[in-house]
Formats: sequence, C-alpha cells, structure tokens
Amino acid sequence: MDSFLNYVTTHNAPAWRDEIFATLRHPDPPGAKNVRGEWSLEHERDLERIRLWIREAVNPASDLAQVYRKLQPGLDLEEDILTGLPAFERTPGLGPLEAHYSLRMLWRVLLRRHAIREAKQAGALLAAGEGRAWRCARRLSYYYPRLLVGVLLGFFTLGASSGVASAIETLRFHAWWPVPVGSIVLVAFLAVADVERRVGRVPGKTILARALRVLAFGIVYAALLAGIAYRVAAAVGLTACHYGPVPVMWGSVALVLGFVFQLFWQERSIGEPL
Repeated sequence: MDSFLNYVTTHNAPAWRDEIFATLRHPDPPGAKNVRGEWSLEHERDLERIRLWIREAVNPASDLAQVYRKLQPGLDLEEDILTGLPAFERTPGLGPLEAHYSLRMLWRVLLRRHAIREAKQAGALLAAGEGRAWRCARRLSYYYPRLLVGVLLGFFTLGASSGVASAIETLRFHAWWPVPVGSIVLVAFLAVADVERRVGRVPGKTILARALRVLAFGIVYAALLAGIAYRVAAAVGLTACHYGPVPVMWGSVALVLGFVFQLFWQERSIGEPL
C-alpha cells in the first residue's frame, strides 16, 4: 500500500500530490458516482492513499516531510492538510475512533505550526465527536495556554530570585524603560525563531504575523499577571512593588522567562495544547 511513497522525490512530489488528491480536488463529472456520498472499496482505497500521504507528511522523521520542507512554499503542507480533511471523516472503512484520533492529530499539527485559522477548520470536524468539556478545552488551546503557564512560572522565578528583585527595585529610581522595551524586542525575536522553526520556508509575512500574535498574547498575559501583582502588593502595603515601574519590569522580565521556559518544555511548540 505504501510502496508508492518510495518513488516520491523533490522532482515529482507535486505531480504525485495532485494525482493522489484528485479524488477530493476535482468534482465528479455529470452522471458519475459522488466520491463523498457513496462508498465503495475503490473509493476507500483512494481515501486511504490520501490518509497515508498526510500521515507521512506530518511525521517530521519521514522523507516526505523533508520533501515538503525543501519545496515550501510551492508545496504547502497546511493547505494539503485542509484539503485532505474529508478523507479522515468516518467511513465504513474508517471507524469513529480512528477518524476522531486522526483529525485530532492533524489539529494538533496545525496548532504546533501556529496556524490558528487552519486549526479552527480542523476543529470544526472534531466538534461532533466530543463532549462539551473537551470542546471548551480545545477552544482554549487557541489562546496559547502554555505561554500563560510559562509567564506565570516566570513570576514565581522572579519571586524566588532576590538578586533580580533587588535590581528591579533599584532601577525604579533610574531609567527603567529599557527593561520592558528590551524584553519585548527579545521576545519578538524568540517568537519569530520559534515560528520559523515550526513552519520552515514560508512567506516572511506569514512568519511575522504568527510571531506577532504569539507576542501579543504574551504581552497580554504578562500585563494581566503584573496587574494582579500590583493590586495584591497595594492591598498588603508593599509600597515598593506598588510603585508603577516595578510591576512593569516584573511583567516584562517574566515574559522573557516565559518564552525561555517554552524552549525547554519537552521541545514542544508554544502553540501545542496542554
């Protein structure tokens, strides 16, 4: 069944892809059987070839995945995943458990690549086979919960580091603005590097847009947690932390630490669900 993959190279991969996906890409001629509405062994065989192609393409260790990396953006993995999604819907040859598992795997792949819009399209097919709790958890994954946890850990790390805390308190009487500005610039570079590592050679505007989205969520989480620290400090009478620049610097440094924690979190993408 998988012998045809042995003949896929960078030279003929687009032609192979077009032939394998022809069942889903081209509508049936008048009078022909509907490829999605009527099942047959022949049609199931065509769908299985599509499934095999996609599963190999999303496996980083496979030769086909390396072909995609070399041919990007001419060979678009995310577009092919979305095109091949109907092949992973339930059929007499693909049971509900296998179909749901495969769709969830592809959904995670898209999230790992920071492709939120594409992941939502895959997630729409998952909604029919999951409960309300799982559906809510899946939707929360679009808001980078790993990044929120990383920033929270950054605040805990700062609280346990008396040296950094003392330096921040000292800087509040001097030019403290380079700390948040430098932190945002550093995190922007880290976000671009992480996105580029996940998606490969895609157009620069795509990498920049996804990196800026990650950065924006990180800034929001850092500001939110810094605001909570500000209110708590004011309530318990810690005037040093109550002073405005201190929570701003705490939040910016925690943001940097949040990204650093992600780099060592089992080598998983920031977009990976918890």
